[in-house]
Amino acid sequence: MRKWRCFVAYPWILALIVVVRSAKKPLHIAALLPTGENDEWVVKNSDVACQLAVDHINNNDTILKDYELRLRTNASNCNIGLANYQMYEQLDMDDKLVAIIAEGCSIVTQPLAETTKYFQLLQFNFLSSSPALDDRNRYPLYHQLLPSEYGLNPPRAAFVRKQNWTHAYILYEDAEVFRLVSQDLRRRLQDIDVKVQIRLVSASSVVSNVQEVIDEIKKSEIKIIFGLFYEETGRQIVCRANKMGMDSPTYVWIFVGWFQSKEWYLPSMNSASSKANCTRAEIKKTLNGHLTFDFTQLSTQINVTVPTGQTIRDVEEEFNKTTGETFQKYAAYGYDTVVAIALMLDRALKSNETLFDNYTYGDEAVAKILNDTLTTEVSFNGLIGYVQFKNRNLNSTNSTVFREEPGTVEIYYHYYSNNATMPTEDSILTSKEVGTYNNSKLGFDMFKNVPWIRGERPLAFPEDELKQSSSAIFIAIATIDALGIILAIVLLAFTFYHREKRIIKLSSPRMNYLIGIGVIFMYISVILNGFNGQFFEFDANSLRCCSARNAFLVFGFSLAFGSMFAKTWRVSMIMKRSKAGQRNLKLTDHVLFAIVGVLLLIDVILLSLWLGIDPYEEHRDYFSPTPGSRTKQFYLRCRSDNSDRWGFIILAYKAIILAFGAFLAFDTRKVKIVSLNDSRFIALSVYNTVVSCILAFAFNFLSDPGLSYALTGAVVILMATVIVGLVFLPKAYLLVFRKNEDMSGMGRMGSKSKGSLNEHTITRKSELKRLQEENRHHRLVIRMLIEEKNLSDETIEKVKQDFGMELEVFDDDETLATETRRDSQPTSKSERINGGSDSGMGKEPSSTDALEEESAVHV
Repeated sequence: MRKWRCFVAYPWILALIVVVRSAKKPLHIAALLPTGENDEWVVKNSDVACQLAVDHINNNDTILKDYELRLRTNASNCNIGLANYQMYEQLDMDDKLVAIIAEGCSIVTQPLAETTKYFQLLQFNFLSSSPALDDRNRYPLYHQLLPSEYGLNPPRAAFVRKQNWTHAYILYEDAEVFRLVSQDLRRRLQDIDVKVQIRLVSASSVVSNVQEVIDEIKKSEIKIIFGLFYEETGRQIVCRANKMGMDSPTYVWIFVGWFQSKEWYLPSMNSASSKANCTRAEIKKTLNGHLTFDFTQLSTQINVTVPTGQTIRDVEEEFNKTTGETFQKYAAYGYDTVVAIALMLDRALKSNETLFDNYTYGDEAVAKILNDTLTTEVSFNGLIGYVQFKNRNLNSTNSTVFREEPGTVEIYYHYYSNNATMPTEDSILTSKEVGTYNNSKLGFDMFKNVPWIRGERPLAFPEDELKQSSSAIFIAIATIDALGIILAIVLLAFTFYHREKRIIKLSSPRMNYLIGIGVIFMYISVILNGFNGQFFEFDANSLRCCSARNAFLVFGFSLAFGSMFAKTWRVSMIMKRSKAGQRNLKLTDHVLFAIVGVLLLIDVILLSLWLGIDPYEEHRDYFSPTPGSRTKQFYLRCRSDNSDRWGFIILAYKAIILAFGAFLAFDTRKVKIVSLNDSRFIALSVYNTVVSCILAFAFNFLSDPGLSYALTGAVVILMATVIVGLVFLPKAYLLVFRKNEDMSGMGRMGSKSKGSLNEHTITRKSELKRLQEENRHHRLVIRMLIEEKNLSDETIEKVKQDFGMELEVFDDDETLATETRRDSQPTSKSERINGGSDSGMGKEPSSTDALEEESAVHV
């Protein structure tokens, strides 16, 4: 009987429950969520979490006691067109919405928020994190539990500082969420003195610059790369990076952590990275050791009771039982969003029970009450921690976080192989939490050592390593250079000691002194070039040495070649005047000194302009980096911004001088007197200098500074030694080894005897030649005395009368022979015949007597 009574009572009890439930007033909310099955943006079971929260609220008498919360869901799947259609469909229903949850993707959430404000409908979100949604002027009725992406930047910057990284590259996709976050991240990194480069990347089928961007990153040599982009773009970027050899452990990629799959980057059958022929093993090799930053998933206090009366453990177990899957953080955010809406409605209705009696869309009063209630009265312990909404500054451009705790960020390090072994197709991903950052405290709650690949912390940028060559190279070159200086000094001293000897006197010894000094300057420039940072520490004195090196080399060139060409020019002018019958036009050494002085003045002007406008500065020349190297070797040298242009100007000026010298050598090539004919030596010097300059220019491009210095120094030493050898050694040889021979015979080139002469004829010829030589010598001595002493006309006439001759320069053999015969008339027929013969044979050597006399006079 008792059983029948219970059986009869149960229907009545159920009916009573239905009546009570139906007596509650319904409050409708809509949820547009990415819950589809075939989209990578799907957040599976997020609708289940929301419905679970609705059920728990409706079964709890402390929240909305007289109301029933009803949830209407749609799968919008990050499709802006579909989401708009579903929202208007929801708004068109008879049952008015008091709030809406929409959507999962920021690119869809933003236009929906632009629309809902005109309906005075509060919009909530727990998936979008674009900082653009923080703009209170644009989105006055928009609220979200998920912290803004801005919240990930403080821990990113703190992690970079913790690793002592000095460079970073930010790569972002052209979406507002990534653009704003990347700009904020750059500012934060720059605030801690990190050098940042930032680049927009596009991977669309219409416009793609992935290859260009990755090539730029490769050239920048920055190894720390922040990737702010969506999954498909990220796959193409990672694939291209693999093709460029930008693999771990040299490169470290840092991604967002909110992608649904931890291995989102692996190519799928339909992805663009598959078309780029990147295998899973290749991608794993590139990302073997990457980092992700994301907000904490769930509160660690799992036994805390939430406002629905459930503990966090209870909610998690019920969700897992319902879905058969692990409770995800986005499910927790969805659950707490529904709880926040319920608490907002509960507080508002307790203050005004008739709030929704005449409610229609566009009611600003209702919207203001709900909005104020949410931001002032709603706070609770939820699945994600302590939640409290705050008023936002309408004029603030900074990120706004709507929780008392802006979020705790978890940092994960993901790797496939933590040793030298390369990942394979079957390598399994290992994820290790290496830190948690508290945005409220602006510091790490926990930080562990990152298990870097091979145990080495990657460098953000190859560390500069100063490379200096062995000092033995400098010592060897300097020793050879010093021997060259000694040789030049010895030959200068030898020339000065024998300056009165005829062969030295005719070769313009004073100009030879300048040539020797110029050669010594060139030798000194080689030693100074060794203090350019290749062998010794670079300091302020190095810059001075660089300036002095240039001055010594340029001045030395002008002294050496300017003096050589000046005296050759004088020989050329004497030849031309002698042929034209011009006399008494003096070309003394002072004129030649003036010519060299002009060349030096031009050098001073050019060098002064160079150092005044474009002074030398310390400059680093880097070696080509070795792939995978942790260092970047460089050597220091002094350099100005436009040193190449200045060098070209000076080289062009010196080339003009060499060209003029070559012309003079050609012009004086037929001079018979060895002491005056430098044409062959000039030709050899010009050839040697041109070849040396070409070699020195090529050696400057060598990557090894020590080798470059050695070869360049050797070339300059060779050039200087050839000059000093050609100018001084032939005359020294004549004075030392052939001093007992007839110097007049050595004084001409190309003089040959023709025909057969008997012994008597040869003797007569020699005697006549000796007399001619003495006669000419006396004439030269007297004329030089007259020019040097500046004698009066009466004295000159007396000298003429005493010597019985005219002190003129003779331009032909007949005149000279006539003067010579005054002292040696033949007394017999045979002598007259031989004398005539001698006179005839003397015609070739006498053709240069005037030149020799005139040169001696000007010397």
